[in-house]
Amino acid sequence: MNLTKLEENGLIIYEIAGNLLGEVDGQVIFESFTTDFEKGNLKFIFDLSNLKYINSTGLGNLLKIVTKAKETNAQICFTNLSESFNKLILMTRLNQFFTIAPSIAEAKGMLAG
Repeated sequence: MNLTKLEENGLIIYEIAGNLLGEVDGQVIFESFTTDFEKGNLKFIFDLSNLKYINSTGLGNLLKIVTKAKETNAQICFTNLSESFNKLILMTRLNQFFTIAPSIAEAKGMLAG
């Protein structure tokens, strides 16, 4: 798993590439999110366009980040989900917890307000 970060006008964009499979990968993402949040950042986009595979542990790690964001008034939007990952989110009804946008541009618009 590779995590790339871009800062743009008070917005943090993380790109997750490769496979998100276990606690180690999830911890890297969670620590990066937590560090940026503690620096005062409150708006985050997770670009999943290069995410190849995610298992239940990886999904749990993303849910952990969403939960922390909701508890602290941070905003998170996931974008560029693969068709299979989007179906998984819908089947598990996690779309009630995840804010999802089809593109980074649309995610920026959702977080602008």
